Amino acid sequence: MDENFSKEGMVDNQVLLPGTSIALPQLCTSADGRPCHILDQLPACNELLTAIRCRLDEETPDKLSLVSKNGLPENSATEAERREGCKLVFCLLRIHRCLDTVELEIHRDDGEPGEHQILILRSLRTAPALRELKLKGVLSSLTVMPELSCLSFLTRLETLECSVADSREMAAVLGRLLETSSCLTTLRLNVHVFSDDVSYAQELWAALATCKLLKSLQVGFWYFDFYTTSDNCMPFYESLEQMSTLTCVHIAYYCFHSAQGLKSVLKALGGNKGLVNVILQEFIVDYEEATAIGKFLAENSVIRNFELRSCCWRDDGVKAARYDTDDFGTLTPRILPWLSILKTNHVLQKLRFSFFGFSPAECAAFLEELGRNRTLRIVSIEDFQEYCCCLSRRGHRSKTCKVFDVICNPRTEIILAECEQIRPVKLYIFTAEHLAWFVAAALPLGLRHRVTEVKLKLNWITVNHESASVIAEFIKASNILTRLELDLTSQERGAEISEVRRTILKAVLRNSSIKDLDLWYPDCTVPDAVELAYAIGESKSICCLNLCISSDAGLLFLSHIFPSISCNYTLVRVHVTRIPHLGEAVYHRLLSVAARNRHLVARAAKFAAGSTSRACAEAMECVSSNPALVDELCELASADEIEACRMITHRLEGLQDLDNFMHISGVVKRRVVCQMYINGALQLDDVDRYSWHCVRKYLRLADVQK
Repeated sequence: MDENFSKEGMVDNQVLLPGTSIALPQLCTSADGRPCHILDQLPACNELLTAIRCRLDEETPDKLSLVSKNGLPENSATEAERREGCKLVFCLLRIHRCLDTVELEIHRDDGEPGEHQILILRSLRTAPALRELKLKGVLSSLTVMPELSCLSFLTRLETLECSVADSREMAAVLGRLLETSSCLTTLRLNVHVFSDDVSYAQELWAALATCKLLKSLQVGFWYFDFYTTSDNCMPFYESLEQMSTLTCVHIAYYCFHSAQGLKSVLKALGGNKGLVNVILQEFIVDYEEATAIGKFLAENSVIRNFELRSCCWRDDGVKAARYDTDDFGTLTPRILPWLSILKTNHVLQKLRFSFFGFSPAECAAFLEELGRNRTLRIVSIEDFQEYCCCLSRRGHRSKTCKVFDVICNPRTEIILAECEQIRPVKLYIFTAEHLAWFVAAALPLGLRHRVTEVKLKLNWITVNHESASVIAEFIKASNILTRLELDLTSQERGAEISEVRRTILKAVLRNSSIKDLDLWYPDCTVPDAVELAYAIGESKSICCLNLCISSDAGLLFLSHIFPSISCNYTLVRVHVTRIPHLGEAVYHRLLSVAARNRHLVARAAKFAAGSTSRACAEAMECVSSNPALVDELCELASADEIEACRMITHRLEGLQDLDNFMHISGVVKRRVVCQMYINGALQLDDVDRYSWHCVRKYLRLADVQK
């Protein structure tokens, strides 16, 4: 492949791909924040890459990422087009230093990778600027393993995400990479455990202890044999104890609750005094371990975020001896460590519990200490019934800004009715009981002013006209609902269920606050598909769309969304399932529009950070006029809405000046200076500030010819 490609035609020091209009510079032209010329041909490149299920994304104006996923649509490409797509990938990885991220999904339905995926792996060893590599899937294929030796050459890699599953070869390759890497700061590793024997990972854990620059570590153990024990992870804990440079740690057990690991993890992390963010997931907790958590947080004085996700109490913790107190009555010892945390830790800002089943007395004690704490800002509680009842009875009004981020089961009607502090609320409506509660309580409790997320599944419950009307009115009237997951699948057939679906769908399309819409509608009718297409195409709020509809309805949806989609500057992520062959071209157009909007946000964030690039300035002008994109900018810039608006306003004010506008547009180097005409005619530099501002209202950077 290397020799054949090097002999391809060259035009003006450019690599010309046969059969296409794409001419890539032989050398990358990005430098000092200036984008490479390949960005000008990004749409054409992506059109060619669809033949091999790849795409190029612009992370920042001077950085690109190559994404290869099985979920991406594959058009009806010829063998020649696939070959040219592979050549383009080879050229990008070998030549362009602006390509610094690769996301590759290895596994396929038949267990073997595609030819282009093998090519990407082979090309990685010579990628000049690769900084981030994400290898999705279980890397155990015999076809893949010989190519994974390339990982040991990636000594400049900063972020790595991959999986290991009963493979000594893969563990050895990762071990060599960890030992030789001089830049790796972030590692996300999934370990698939199929038996008690995990000796294949010994070399990997030993190498992990040698990483002296690693700042962020995320390790997930996936257990597929429920007779295994977590004791086989002790070598990992021993290595973790030697990693003193970590600031962020996330350790999780999936499909299995670790009964022994929590104390081992806390012991291993205890010597690290630089930890800021700690997340522990699916552990079993008892009084001793809760005490160890309290001691751990007391000794680590810089931890800002501590989360226990999906953990559960050991039975003997519930049955432990009880203590009588003067203020709160009888308490079990398991609450004492948490009271100590609130009392002694003065830097913790976020605390999350997922096993909150305390008694009213224990909740009252916790709430009392919480009110005295001056640093804690966010308390996340999933199982919170007793806690909220106590909150309501005591009339708690926190003196500090604490946000109770709760996941609410609709059966807790009394709690929501009596405790107005509980907001925002996330509602899951999965059963007939949930639906009946929602219909009765939605209006009296004023849920439309408190609920930010709703998941509704019609395939599990029967919805009549009355219930559908209440749901529709709630969705239509809510102005804070930002995420909606709606499953309109139903085993029932007939005019009544069709009318119910249409009632709910129309309400969704009239809502102006939903940003993330996940819609499952396999039985979508022709009128619904047409209406959905028009609404999505012209929406000013929907940023993320995940749509599952039938093939026929999907074709209608794509054909009717096509005329308006090019003018949509809101949609940044989109996925539509069951795309028919005839709709592939339009779907790729839809994907390109979403990619264009993401690129605008990335460039605007760069401009907000101080860039003077014209492309970034043009993007900022576009983003500032689209509120939904401003929200995306907030997320990308890691700033709240107020701070993002301040940055946008500050940077746009600089563009109002004549000299700055002409400089950024490339018309002048520094400032506007005109020669005086003999007849004394008015020149551009004679225009006063007010007159220029009047002109500027109608003039954009994009209007100035390059």
